[in-house]
Amino acid sequence: MNGRMGLQRPSRQYLHRYNRARFHLELCIWSCIGIARLIVSWTERRIQSSGLLLITAVSRSGGTASCPALSAGRSWIGPAEMTELDPARVPNGHLLVVTRGESDLSRILRQAPLARVVQPAQVDMASIAGCAAIAVLGGSEAEPLILPARARALIDAQITRGTRVFAEYCRGIDGLAVAIDTVDTRHERLVWRGDDLGAVRPGDLLEDQAGRRLRMQAGSVTSVAPPLMQYTSATLAHRHVDLTSEPLPVEHNGIWFERENLLFSASRVANFHRARFAPMSQWSHVIGAIANWLTGQQLVAAEDRAYRVGFDDELAVEQAVRHSVGMAVAWFRNNELLVEGGRGGVLEGFATEITPEGRQPPQAPLGVRADCTGEAALAFELHHRLTGDEASAATARNLRDAFFDLFQVDAPGQPDHGMVRWAEGDWDVCYQDDVARGLIGHLLISMVDQTTTHMEQIRRALDFLISTTGTDGTREWVSTPRDLIEPRRTQLASTPGNRPSAHFNSHYAAALLLAGRIYREPSYVAIGVRCLATIMAAYPETTREMSETSEMCRLVFPLATLVLAADTAEHREWLYTVTRDLQRVRHESGGYLEWDTGYQARRSRRQGEESSLLVSNGDPVVDLLYSMNWLPMGFAQAYLATGDSWFRELLSDVSSFFTKAQLSSSDAVIDGAWARAFDVELGEVYGIPNDIEWGPWAIESGWTVAPIASGLAIGLLLDDWAPAYARSQADRGL
Repeated sequence: MNGRMGLQRPSRQYLHRYNRARFHLELCIWSCIGIARLIVSWTERRIQSSGLLLITAVSRSGGTASCPALSAGRSWIGPAEMTELDPARVPNGHLLVVTRGESDLSRILRQAPLARVVQPAQVDMASIAGCAAIAVLGGSEAEPLILPARARALIDAQITRGTRVFAEYCRGIDGLAVAIDTVDTRHERLVWRGDDLGAVRPGDLLEDQAGRRLRMQAGSVTSVAPPLMQYTSATLAHRHVDLTSEPLPVEHNGIWFERENLLFSASRVANFHRARFAPMSQWSHVIGAIANWLTGQQLVAAEDRAYRVGFDDELAVEQAVRHSVGMAVAWFRNNELLVEGGRGGVLEGFATEITPEGRQPPQAPLGVRADCTGEAALAFELHHRLTGDEASAATARNLRDAFFDLFQVDAPGQPDHGMVRWAEGDWDVCYQDDVARGLIGHLLISMVDQTTTHMEQIRRALDFLISTTGTDGTREWVSTPRDLIEPRRTQLASTPGNRPSAHFNSHYAAALLLAGRIYREPSYVAIGVRCLATIMAAYPETTREMSETSEMCRLVFPLATLVLAADTAEHREWLYTVTRDLQRVRHESGGYLEWDTGYQARRSRRQGEESSLLVSNGDPVVDLLYSMNWLPMGFAQAYLATGDSWFRELLSDVSSFFTKAQLSSSDAVIDGAWARAFDVELGEVYGIPNDIEWGPWAIESGWTVAPIASGLAIGLLLDDWAPAYARSQADRGL
């Protein structure tokens, strides 16, 4: 016994037991380490197989509050370049994700090593202890996140300690004053003011659709660097602006560094995929850069997109076109746009607004529209003829009947007798070109089948329009009740309309020409010829509504019909002149770009009203509501009227384009549809959001989906229809 230490020397037996226990303990520890390594390796393989893109990490020790903190390292890596996760790059501690619900961004951050996801009320010392970074995501809900007091205090303390924090759509954090209110971003876009990320350059314009953002109070933001993104509503540019001015006031801030370690987003970006932020690849870079700065690893779901476009290039054009027509018809059915199976007409379609939750509401204000109903009738009839689908045949009959029974005024002796009303939501007005497009489908089927279905109603509709047509064959853009009262009515009919506009009068002329040929009515043909002669006398300086491209596209079908009804060398030259001029704006994708020489169109570069998609000639944008949508039927009609294979080649080319621009999605609202704006370089829906009602994402049942599908279908029926057109051309003696 050692009296000084008071300790007894261990026995040999005790030491033996001690060494044995130590051996087993060490064995257990090393076994656990081995199992942990296996789990990490398995997780890495799972991350790779799930399609995640990994981007070289930003050093967690070298980041600053300036933009380079989001631009260091490589920008975008394709699937073939994915690399193994490097455990040495994983930061010490876990990533704490604070959110009220799942979102696109939370799903990405979940993939970070050691990520923990908690509700705001669950933030406590246990969850926050040892965390290396924090993401506070408020954008999963409509109202901005207000952190509970305990969570706020704990997270603010972490910010003070230097922990990196990304706070999104959150009312107040770390002394940042509460925002004034939230603002709708429907007519705004975000301009990137950060460093060059490769795919995202300073001055690039990014769209968050009809999003929401916090409007910060002046003087409340004390950011350590210029903002990375700011909102602008006054920028007339397609995708990029030159940054020559200082940043806008803080009320316009989108994303910025409030501290070196606090990145704040007033923008509601949590569901950037679901809400169809555009351009998609650029938003993936921005979100990836944020994840990179926050975690040291950038994890982006490469395949997580709201929609796709295009078919397999190896698919034959005819097969793709046939499939495309079927998708378009299914779009009507899947979205219940057919009221009572078509007996109540067809709804207009879907508005351009896309909410932060990814919902796209119906285009509700006008309800059922006559023009959409008439155009959809032709699409369903042609689908029946392509496939033998009897349900489509029945729908087409219902829609044809609804067009006349629901919308045409039957009041003999009254000034509005024969008028076709525009829509349920605008009952007492009549747009002649809209009525005409509704009639043209009936007239084409009558010509091909040699029938006179609805002949009396068609004649009444045309006679009503003729009664207020000017002496030059053109009409005012709309008929209202006051136009039907004398002496206004007589004045309209006895003076020139002075409206040489394809937008307002070209299809009206085509309907007159078709009816005149089918019903052997020389007066109809004469007025149709006079109308197009007036337009072509002004061409190319016609009275443009949207763009010069729109005028040219709208003229092809009427001028082809003019050749069919009254073939002369001059009339043929008009058709060929317009078609040749169109080729000047053809893009290599097969799209026809918006163009407006001299920017003369009434809706050119407008804000706060109906607006063209065009900002500058040469912008890579096509308009599938006012321009290109008319070309499939136009080129098909031109081939059938002339027999020239050039027009058949143009039809094949534009049909291929439309199969590749058609949307494919798990969301029924857009699956099988075409939206208004399509950027041919990006290969996605993108355009300036200036139009107050029919913006880039507007999807019209008539005007867009039905006429495009009809033109594609006629292209597949050319050989079947050619004999009927030959009969019409042989029978020219009216």
